[in-house]
Amino acid sequence: MKKNVTCIAILLTCAIAVSSCSRAKKQGETAAISKITSDTAGAASREPADATPSKIKKDVIEASVNGTVILSSDVEKAIDNLTMQYQGLIPAAQMNTMRPMLHKQALESLIDQQLLMQEVDRQGITPSKEAVDEQIAEIAGKFPSPAEFNKQLARMGVSEQQLRHDIGQDIKIETLLKSQTGPVKKVGKEEIAAYYRENPDRFKMPERVKASHILIKVSADESPEELAKKKEMLAGLRKKIEKGADFAQLAREHSSCPSKSRGGDLGYFERGSMVGPFEEAAFKLKKGAVSDVVETKFGYHLIKVADHQTARVVPLEEVENKIKTFLTNQKREEAIKEYLSKLRSTAKIEYSKAS
Repeated sequence: MKKNVTCIAILLTCAIAVSSCSRAKKQGETAAISKITSDTAGAASREPADATPSKIKKDVIEASVNGTVILSSDVEKAIDNLTMQYQGLIPAAQMNTMRPMLHKQALESLIDQQLLMQEVDRQGITPSKEAVDEQIAEIAGKFPSPAEFNKQLARMGVSEQQLRHDIGQDIKIETLLKSQTGPVKKVGKEEIAAYYRENPDRFKMPERVKASHILIKVSADESPEELAKKKEMLAGLRKKIEKGADFAQLAREHSSCPSKSRGGDLGYFERGSMVGPFEEAAFKLKKGAVSDVVETKFGYHLIKVADHQTARVVPLEEVENKIKTFLTNQKREEAIKEYLSKLRSTAKIEYSKAS
């Protein structure tokens, strides 16, 4: 069968994600659809290297779509990709109990994908080289350097050729969906205002800070002398910052956290999102201030607060465009769902007994 286990979303996630080294993410109903007002820089790190691949004992047929089979290995890969997307948003223990749901979600998604690809082939839709090149350039641009981009591809076991193939498949599907679902009905101001009025909890912004940090990792087997040396080194960096050295540049040069690629920027976070000592220090700092050396289970930190916002209700004018985008995407998803239902109604879809 044609396999198109798309890695684009994961690549983009890894490119903009902040470190999970100091995060203890909260979980709730908004995990699946995050608050419209949330900052993308506050996403948890989802490095593929941290994910535990599923072990396949035997490859079996899970379903067939108009005679094209979907194998258990395809489903397991899709489950692994879903797991990586949820990583940091949902506790690991809960992820285990969610596996049957993830299995169903992955299988149905692969069936939809196969239906779309069959229709793409039937209509003879092909992507242009320029469109593929443009998307690759956009993804690569999310990384600090071309070397980091290539390193991420290697870490995921994806060649540039495979990435080009997957992007091409996505462009084909997008072209098909645009031609079949038509333009989305425009979202009006009254609809935006109604959504804002009917969902007040989504626009309550808790107290939060925007901070950067420099982390020097430590391990349990290090001697007191080694630990003291690392702490002293970090204290030395603080003195350099006091004399005018750039915090972000020092983070890029010395931090052990993946956030160093962004100068240590962790984005905005609220109380309960970080480990205790880190959070306590960050929320006590004034805007622009740098902490003394802070010790957590991850190591030693210097923290710089760029902004400190009190709890508030975000006014409509600040989120109007985000609500419009959200509702527009919602309408588009409904149109796609309706089109997929139409494809399913004329397709021969067979499930194995195990599924």
